[in-house]
Amino acid sequence: MDMVSIAKESVDLQKRATSNFFFAVTLVQDFAEKGSQYWIDQMNIDAQMKNVVDEWRANYKKGREDSINMINDGFNYMQTYLDELSHQSKESQPQE
Repeated sequence: MDMVSIAKESVDLQKRATSNFFFAVTLVQDFAEKGSQYWIDQMNIDAQMKNVVDEWRANYKKGREDSINMINDGFNYMQTYLDELSHQSKESQPQE
């Protein structure tokens, strides 16, 4: 097994681990959001405060999704780079 294949497998493993981590974080955050929404509804908080909380929640979700997308873009870039390296190394090997 060559170094490029090892690097590809390592990147794939890291990508899957990161994906699983973000899935778990998203589940916890969504559960917390539902709990806080229930709490806000029960506390009879005014509309202005609800709007502030909803805006904060939307910004938080957008930031989370932007972070996930940025990390996935980095993994995709690395996979593309390693694919190019693999292709170059196959072309430079002598034919038997």
